[in-house]
Amino acid sequence: MKLAEVPQHSILLIDLDNTLVFTNKANNLAYKTALYRTKYGYLIYENLVEEFNGIDHSLRITEEKIWEAYIKYQSNNSIKEHIKQSILSAIKIKKEIYAQFLYFTEPNKLIIDFLNNHKKSILVTKSSQTRANETLSYYNLSDCFQERVFCHSSKFKYPYAIDYLYRNSIVLDNFSMNNIYIIDDDLCELENAMAYGIPKEHIFIP
Repeated sequence: MKLAEVPQHSILLIDLDNTLVFTNKANNLAYKTALYRTKYGYLIYENLVEEFNGIDHSLRITEEKIWEAYIKYQSNNSIKEHIKQSILSAIKIKKEIYAQFLYFTEPNKLIIDFLNNHKKSILVTKSSQTRANETLSYYNLSDCFQERVFCHSSKFKYPYAIDYLYRNSIVLDNFSMNNIYIIDDDLCELENAMAYGIPKEHIFIP
């Protein structure tokens, strides 16, 4: 569907990373910096570069990817625990320094312009609350959402978010699957949302 076709009265669920704001470059640079600040983190980063065939920021470094890279060292008893501790430290450091890399993010102006004119917008993200709030504040978007739903502990965002909104009596006017629209770049999340009952024509991929 086209963004202009989303009804004003609808409940709009919007993803953050690479939907509302393009964040891969900032994320990857923050992880690179954090990994290199630890003793053995460089081994993990070099492994990721090899896996990604270089890092051009079309792919995203995640905690899951980092722990997958760690698997190759688990049989090395001499350094595996040191690498594990470096990873734990790097994840913590990345969260602390991320705001320094917001300069490398880019706003999705089409989505933001639409968001500024929509009354019932809900942020749905697997981002940490701190990082999401830092990003929204950086682009003066903090007041654009009626609610923010953080789903970092859920496998799929939208069943969790819809259940959360219903249980907490948020946006209950006209609350039904037929009145929910989603903007997200993640095809797996969108396929799951459709399996959960969101009509295909209510899906927008930026």
